[in-house]
Amino acid sequence: MNRIPVVLDCDTGCDDAMAILTGLACPEMDIRAITTVAGNVELKYTSVNTLNLVDALGYEVPVAVGKDTPLFRPLTTAKEVHGEKGMGSVELPVSTRDFDSESAIDVIVREAKKAAGELHLVAVGPLTNIAHLMMTYPEVKPLIKHLTIMGGAIDGGNVTPCAEFNIHVDPEAARIVSESGVPQTWVTLDATMQATIDGAMIEELRGIDTKKAKVAVELLDFMVDRNKRFHVEGAVMHDGLALASVAMPSLLIGDKYFLTVETKGVETTGKTVVDVARVTGKPNNAFVTTGMDVEKFRAWMKEMIVNEA
Repeated sequence: MNRIPVVLDCDTGCDDAMAILTGLACPEMDIRAITTVAGNVELKYTSVNTLNLVDALGYEVPVAVGKDTPLFRPLTTAKEVHGEKGMGSVELPVSTRDFDSESAIDVIVREAKKAAGELHLVAVGPLTNIAHLMMTYPEVKPLIKHLTIMGGAIDGGNVTPCAEFNIHVDPEAARIVSESGVPQTWVTLDATMQATIDGAMIEELRGIDTKKAKVAVELLDFMVDRNKRFHVEGAVMHDGLALASVAMPSLLIGDKYFLTVETKGVETTGKTVVDVARVTGKPNNAFVTTGMDVEKFRAWMKEMIVNEA
């Protein structure tokens, strides 16, 4: 089987960690490197969280450090959601391995060249690294087969009435990426808010005596408790859905639209502007999600957590 070559760009907090945990176990995907960016928490934490998790799970995937601030704005984090260091109450053994000697952007270029036009780039944090990539190495664009982004929303947001967190943190980067011409899928809140793991599934996982399942249950327990403050049931797998959709595109419901990002609005900065009514006359540049297959996704998540590969 030809596995899909993937580079995952993330700001590892709790749901990023669940995406990494399940994605590394997926037989259809070959995660060749993970790159880190500031977002949920500062870069020093997102990077260490990623390396510690990959090592705790027993993988030797390179982890490369990316950008610590948005293009033009001060960093806004989500510590109130993910905890001071991004992993809630989860404590992982400290890795003794070094980060990749190359920067995140150079690692993406390296892996894109190795994959010879077949690379799937998945970005589940602010798009700062990806925008720098597009600006610094525009020649790499044809080598990226597809870019999957967890971010945005057709209607509404989760940090302002208009903006989703990843896009709100660095809207200028998101606008650059949306206009890059690289084939892209935007896995928006319209889909990810449905991508929940419920208590019944968590209790099933609690009975599995493996390191991976134990880490997953710790993360999920924290997320469920946290979400009660926001009147949300279960643990929401925003980033897990984006990564899973690379292996199983049928998880996503949506259509191709023209999409851009507002960067100068008084109340709307960070909003993903999606031409659902097709009134702009501009060509479609992204597949944008409107929903997802909840049961199929839950089954995939459970299989990847149980899977010992």
